[in-house]
Amino acid sequence: EPGLPVIHILQGNTFTFYKQNGKRLSNIELRVMMKKEPLYIVGLHDNEFNLAPLIAMAPEKLKIYGDDPSEPKTLTVINVFQEKVDFEPISNFPFSNYIKND
Repeated sequence: EPGLPVIHILQGNTFTFYKQNGKRLSNIELRVMMKKEPLYIVGLHDNEFNLAPLIAMAPEKLKIYGDDPSEPKTLTVINVFQEKVDFEPISNFPFSNYIKND
């Protein structure tokens, strides 16, 4: 069953997830979602914060923003979600005012 309509993802050491309204999903929120789903059935662990949250959220559409579409985590998500994924340059990220300056 589809969960959230759209999830926006920023590439990084670990993905950063944003709801359709631009609100960043915290690790606590992700963990709560992941606890509701039997992710162990597909071999995902509680401490995996890239693919596991997406499986738990079951979004209808994923938009990944970054500079490297062939980055391994990104390729995994594209392979799992296939036609539900759009990859766009980071300059197209719609919530840039939410990005922390490191």
